[in-house]
Amino acid sequence: MSSLKNNDKTKNNETRLPLDATRILLSLASTWTDVPNSESLQMIPLKGAMTNQVFQIKWQKSNEGDVSKEVIVRIYGEGVDVFFNRDVEIQTFECMSKLGQGPRLLGRFDNGRVEEFIHARVEIFSLSDRISYQVGLSLSQSLGHKEDSNNELVSAHREDSSEADVVAAELKVFDWSSVVLPDVMRCGSGMGRTLSAADPRDPEISALIASKLREFHDLDMPGPKNVILWDRLRNWLTAAKNLCPLAEATAFCLDNLEEEISLLEKAMSGDTQHVGFCHNDLQYGNIMMDEETRSITIIDYEYAGYNHIAFDVANHFCEMAANYHTETPHVMDFGKYPGDQPSDLDVEQLVQDVEKYTLVSHLYWGLWGIISELVNDIDFDYMEYARQRFHQYWSRKSMLLISSEAPPP
Repeated sequence: MSSLKNNDKTKNNETRLPLDATRILLSLASTWTDVPNSESLQMIPLKGAMTNQVFQIKWQKSNEGDVSKEVIVRIYGEGVDVFFNRDVEIQTFECMSKLGQGPRLLGRFDNGRVEEFIHARVEIFSLSDRISYQVGLSLSQSLGHKEDSNNELVSAHREDSSEADVVAAELKVFDWSSVVLPDVMRCGSGMGRTLSAADPRDPEISALIASKLREFHDLDMPGPKNVILWDRLRNWLTAAKNLCPLAEATAFCLDNLEEEISLLEKAMSGDTQHVGFCHNDLQYGNIMMDEETRSITIIDYEYAGYNHIAFDVANHFCEMAANYHTETPHVMDFGKYPGDQPSDLDVEQLVQDVEKYTLVSHLYWGLWGIISELVNDIDFDYMEYARQRFHQYWSRKSMLLISSEAPPP
């Protein structure tokens, strides 16, 4: 196993929040008059994240029956910057927030951020994994200022009122006095939930996802509109070759994959390829639904960028084979992959393109699995996941690309 791995744990094997994250949380909670003790919080690990560590942070309100105040702390996975540009990802997150498409960014620290918590029924670890986190220093001590330091921080706005929520640049803390965190999803008054593995296969929910994804693809995001897929695949292949032991690199046929990527890129070129802003990781855990309004919210934009729309749809279909909340989350059941019933020529062409792009999805996440195994400490069998994705690639390639040669032995 690679020495690049790094466990950020205490001696008691308990996850600790980075100091700057604690400072942001204290600064936030200190502005809430209905939170009696900003320094007493509960930290709950959330399941399903395979790139980062994600925690739900809760403060109890003064009135016992009231819904607690909650935010999300996301600690970036070790070494995952090989997968995407973190600055671009943050820019995307902020833009999506301003467009009302996702949660708000509340603060940033060196290896993570604090986000608005969209109230939902989410998968958490067992109750024994809930951590009562009593901050061991006062707010003023934590922030390294005098007693009125928080007021100074909040008042340190830029002159431009449109950017008035940015304060304390060295901590990347936002103006909590202007932040009103909702007790439910902003898209409605009902309780929201993260989708389950079975939900995307429900025809009604699938139609809602399709409608939302079409809206997502039509977003006009800042920056270049170039397709990111092929460069990203080649960058990941280079990283995998550099990290992977020789025996595993041989087993995964990594030396052959540059040719495979070029073959796919050529096969996917043509006038039918529509480009839009794509999520590129639309698995069920990145989709939330308001129970009352049935509104869909797409979250987590780390892999997002301009891409072939057919790839985004194909990748979503491939994810229907996954259930990341079982005892074997790395095992995929491709029998759950949906069939197709094209109703006209346009839809038929899209279906054909989507089918071909499933091959790209398998290579994409196969390489991701290899790299993740070597740089990430999250408890997930990335190598077995990669093996399954590559197996699907080689077994389906000859069926989907008529001109392809037979897969290697």
